[in-house]
This record gives sequence, C-alpha cells and structure tokens, in this order.
Amino acid sequence: MRRHSHWPITICSATLLTLPAYVTGQPAGLFGQAVTYPVGSNPTYVRAADLNGDGRPDLVVSNSGNGGTGSLSILFGNGDCTLQPRVDYRAENGVFAPAIGDLTEDGNPDVLTANYLANSVSIFRGLRNGRLVGRVDLWAGRQPAEVAIADLNGDGHADFAVNNFAANTVSVFLAKGHGRFMDPVDYPTRDGPFALAVLDLNLDGVMDIVVGNLYVDWSVNGSPLSVMLGRGDGTFGSRRDIPVGKYAGVVLSGDFSADGKPDLAVVNAESRSVSILLGDGAGGFPFRTDYATGDLPLGGAVGDLNKDGVLDLAVTNLQSNTVSVFLGNGDGTFGQRTDYPAGGGYFIDPGGIAIVDLNGDGWPDLAIANSVSNTVSVLLNRGAQAQTAASRAGHSGSTSGRTPWRVSFAVRQNPARIGEGVELIYTVPDGGADVEVSIYSVTGQEVARFPRRHEPGGSHVASWGGIDSRGEKVSSGIYLVRGSIGDTAVRSRVVLIR
Repeated sequence: MRRHSHWPITICSATLLTLPAYVTGQPAGLFGQAVTYPVGSNPTYVRAADLNGDGRPDLVVSNSGNGGTGSLSILFGNGDCTLQPRVDYRAENGVFAPAIGDLTEDGNPDVLTANYLANSVSIFRGLRNGRLVGRVDLWAGRQPAEVAIADLNGDGHADFAVNNFAANTVSVFLAKGHGRFMDPVDYPTRDGPFALAVLDLNLDGVMDIVVGNLYVDWSVNGSPLSVMLGRGDGTFGSRRDIPVGKYAGVVLSGDFSADGKPDLAVVNAESRSVSILLGDGAGGFPFRTDYATGDLPLGGAVGDLNKDGVLDLAVTNLQSNTVSVFLGNGDGTFGQRTDYPAGGGYFIDPGGIAIVDLNGDGWPDLAIANSVSNTVSVLLNRGAQAQTAASRAGHSGSTSGRTPWRVSFAVRQNPARIGEGVELIYTVPDGGADVEVSIYSVTGQEVARFPRRHEPGGSHVASWGGIDSRGEKVSSGIYLVRGSIGDTAVRSRVVLIR
C-alpha cells in the first residue's frame, strides 16, 4: 500500500529512474564497447535533452562542416540505448556548442547555437514532437564559440550569453519574451575566450559568468579563467582572472566537495590536464588541483557515473582517441583516471561529450562526438549489469551497516511544468526509517528541503509542487535530488520546464 505525502515543489525526470540506495565499489570496466551512429560533417559538440516529451533522452549534435554550411543532427532516443537515424537541419557555417532551453516560451525545448565562422547565433524553435522549425539568426561578436542559456536578470525569461573568440568579449542578450531579445551588451575578456559557463558562484541567487580563455599568460604558465559576478539586473561586474592550465577550452561546474558551494572543472588542452577549483561560496576559488588527462583533451562532462552519490568527470582526448573517467571521492578530490576507447575509429577523433542515461536503467552512459569519422559514439554504462550479477550471487559488497538494495527511490512524471505535481516514489525497509530529501541546483545551491520525518515500512509517494524554500516558483533547468532513508543515501537528477 502506498502512502501519500505532499510538499510544495515540482520536478520531472527524463525517465523513470529506480535507483539503488547504496552502491559499493566500482564495477570492473564501468563502460562497454562503443557503438557509433552517423551524423553530419565534422561534429564538434553533443548535448542531451528530451526534445519530444516521450520521457526518453535525445541527442543534439552540432556539425561545423568542412568549409561549407554546417548542420544540426537530431537523434531521437528509443529508450534502450539505441538511437533513431538522424534528422539534419541546415545551420550556419562553423556551428558550435548548442545549448537547449525554452527561449520562445511555448513549453518546448529550443536549440541555440554559436556560429563560429558566421559571426552569429541561431535560435531553432522546437515543436512538441521534437522537430525544429523557423531558425532565427542574430548577429554576435567575431567568431562566437559557445552559448549558455539562463535567466540573467531575474525576470523569469530565458536570456543567453555568448563568448566571442576573436573579439575578446562575452555578449549578453536579455530576453524581451517569446524568443525576442534586446541588443547585446559586450563585456571584455582576456584573449581568446572559448569556453563559457553561467552559474551562481557566490550563492546570492544571481547568475554569474565564467569564461575560459585560450590565451597563455606565461607569467603564470597558464591560461586565465575570467569570472564576472552578476548584479541581478542583467549586468555584470568587472572580471577577475584566475590562472588554470594552458588553453582553458572547457569549463564545467558542480559541487565536487559536497559542501553546498559550487566548484569548477576546467579542461586544459595544451597542458593535458583538468583543473579542479574548489569554491568558497563567495565567488572565489582558493584551492586548485590539476589532474593529468590523455593527449589534447577537448571535451568534458560532469555526472555521477558510478552512482555513489558523488560527482565524477569524463574527459575526451582528441589525440589519444580515448575518454578519461575520473571518479570523485566526495571531498573535492578525484581518483586515478581510467581510459576507455572513444570508438571513433581514428587516431584523432573525439571531441564533445554528454553524460546521459540512454537506456533508462538509472546508470549514466556516455555520448561522444567524433569529428573525423563523422559519428557519435555511445558507451553503455555496465553498472546495472554488475549490480544484477552481484544480487544474483547473493552479496553486494561491504555495506558498512547500510541496507543495500532494499531501499529504492524513483522520480516520475514527465514532462512536467512548474506548478504541476510530480511524484517521488520510495520504499522504506520493514520497521520504518527517518526520511529526508533536499533539492539542489546543479551548482550545489539548496533550493528546497523536505522536513525530516519518520515513515513506516512500505512504499511511499511524495508530491513536490514547484515552490522553493522562499515560497517562490523555481526556474526551469536541471536539479539534483539528494536525501536519506534511514542511513542509506538516495540521489537522482531531474529536469524541470516551464
């Protein structure tokens, strides 16, 4: 018998995820052999989202082309780790780094691209069936390299920022609503801004900007990372530069030390490293540690790959034709890397990467864009297979007093909009247990907390209705669900849309 509880928040998941409450150790060979799918010419980046609302993640691949017009390839997911044949859309020359969000405010995901060789950005309006229509081009600075979508001035509309590699600026486009934007405002960066991230660094509820620059400052033997704190009205303060490795080409964010403060991971192509910068919650990064990668790392992604409740890293290495996996320790440090063949088929191939559960087993898989072979590789996470084998063998490793495999946690209801009820489904072991759940943004900021309460044994359903701890509606985006059932940790990732 299920018991219903109600809390004032709303979330949705890309799939129905039933998660084991506690997983010990790492399955030998976490990822299997790559399976490749053809895409357009010279694919550079891959992003994942549920474009058609069927509860299955899809892939968006930007293909920069070879001296001609670029394209976008959409590969709809079947939910079993296979992908449907691609659907291509004509794009501008040198299309780079797509971002996905509801820019037109019709409830459907749109795709925004930076067009490196056309000095523009493009908005592809998404339909409910996942198809793209009505491309709109906007002038940007010279050689725009990456775009990021966020509400930059707190008015509830999706704005975006774009860094302009040859202009040494980042342009901010504030939304008027329904896909219309004001003229951009430019902010100076260091030379060669290539990577871009937008997040709340100082936990003031306002989005900030982080730019990775390819310029090498030989006085610090590295490239500068430029940080601009937001003022809350869509404008940004003067930049502050932080040295990292050489050629800071990818900027990632996450709470790597589990202290509620956003941290950064920067992939440094020339240094063959990834820099981990632990945040102080005030916009500063007093601690930096570098980890060696493969040759010429060009892509990276953050996710909990082995489902231990700790964020991990995956980095693609162009010249090694590998993807390096760094498992997090939960304190801001990472273990020794494990390299897996990227599956592109060429010695020089892999670039952009996405972490996404393509077969709905609750274990994140890898999708990699291969720029030479014109394919996308899918590496299936084998954690579920290892879990099943361990369960059949009658053991699950050392549990340290926990109750593995008896507690389950799932998120249901997709797609969901703010204001609609969504269900958190969980089981409590016989005898009952204390249950506590919190919701965090991807930057590690707590959005809402479910009060701790004792629940009897059995299956339970809790509702979350779209309101944060301040009584305000939450923004659309990705959220992390973290909690405990007794002394076992439960985690999941969910997506919320307007």
